[in-house]
Amino acid sequence: MRIICVITGTRAEYGLLYWLIKEIPEDPDLELQSISTGMHLPPEFGLTYRQIEKDGFKPCVRIGINGNMKQRPPL
Repeated sequence: MRIICVITGTRAEYGLLYWLIKEIPEDPDLELQSISTGMHLPPEFGLTYRQIEKDGFKPCVRIGINGNMKQRPPL
C-alpha cells in the first residue's frame, strides 16, 4: 500500500485538489493522509478546515500559522 499525503493551506488550492483527494481513498492500493494548515485554521478566515472534514477528509495533522500542531486523535 502507498500512502499519499496531501497538504492544503488555502480554500483556492483545496478547490483544485478536491477531485484528486476524492479519488485517493477509492483506490485500494492507496491510503490518504492530509494536512490542513495556513488559512484553513484561523477563525478570521472561516475555519475552513471544517469544510474539509465535512467533505469526508479528516486531517491527520493541523499545523497552525504559528507552527502549533494538533494531531487527530487515534481512531
